[in-house]
Amino acid sequence: MRQRYCRKCGEWHALEAWPPDCFARAHVSCSNLSSPNFISDTLDPVQSQLDGRIYDSKSRLRETYRNAGVVEVGNDSSVMNPVPKRPPGIKREDIKASVAKAFSRAGFGS
Repeated sequence: MRQRYCRKCGEWHALEAWPPDCFARAHVSCSNLSSPNFISDTLDPVQSQLDGRIYDSKSRLRETYRNAGVVEVGNDSSVMNPVPKRPPGIKREDIKASVAKAFSRAGFGS
């Protein structure tokens, strides 16, 4: 008789008589739709900022941007308002070395 370890209850069961309580349950968060993440190519008619034409297809609009070498930004705050880079922090060893150098110049060092 072939057996397999059950991850649900932690025991061994015969493959021919698997207990109904140990069957894997379907994910509750899954949808019954055939394609829940479907993204359409169509959009409400929009006027291109590049050539002034009206487009109702995302791919056609982005194709004109790509051919012109333009980057589509959208409303991403990281591009519109970039956070300035902070200067690197001062290391404790550098502070100690600077203080020791100052004391040495003043004649208090060893």
